[in-house]
Amino acid sequence: NRTYRIIPGVHNKSSVYIDNLYYKYYKKSVVKNKMYLICEKQRNKKVEQYCPATAIINIENEGNYLDLQPGGHNHGAVQLDMDMPFLRQAVGRRSTAIGAMSLPIRQIYYEEIINHPRGSWSYTYQQAQLRFKRMRNRRRPKILETIQELVNFLNMPQHSEYFMTLQEPPSTFFQQAIILEGVFVGVIFANTEFIRRFSNELLTVKSAGCDGTFKTVPKSPKKFLF
Repeated sequence: NRTYRIIPGVHNKSSVYIDNLYYKYYKKSVVKNKMYLICEKQRNKKVEQYCPATAIINIENEGNYLDLQPGGHNHGAVQLDMDMPFLRQAVGRRSTAIGAMSLPIRQIYYEEIINHPRGSWSYTYQQAQLRFKRMRNRRRPKILETIQELVNFLNMPQHSEYFMTLQEPPSTFFQQAIILEGVFVGVIFANTEFIRRFSNELLTVKSAGCDGTFKTVPKSPKKFLF
């Protein structure tokens, strides 16, 4: 029997099984206490590069043992970088985590290198940047067209990450619609923690105003009113 270890795959939540001779396998199925694996080259569309090798793991047995089935591989193994996939996974998880979508990828990449220093030998910042920009874009919500849609979206329970600050501990934003004569004309944002902290001083305020920098996406929303 061969031994194996598991490393993160290219796709999110996927896994690759590597035996002690550096052959790669993917999970095909699980039946009762047995996991059936196939050689990575069974996914190759080129017939001349196909490999029929299969292996079985008894998931109830202790130890990482893999039973290669008769016939074996029809190709040689290539030694793999066993550190890079863990760096790629760590950067990906942090880049797309709730509350971290606005953090610079460069910052996340260099922080994770501390935990996976050897992974950076074959996984550069430029590679990480291209990959995780695509991942973030797939996870961003759809572009909203009206102020009312924005207000409703921000206050939905499933979008709670958008009304929490990045402070430690986090606090909530006050974000409600500005409605004039029954028309949604804007959204007002305020950090409720600061309001609580300065509540006594605010009681003495006789007049107040709002100031800020605003950006709309798209640049010309439908029915945008001022």
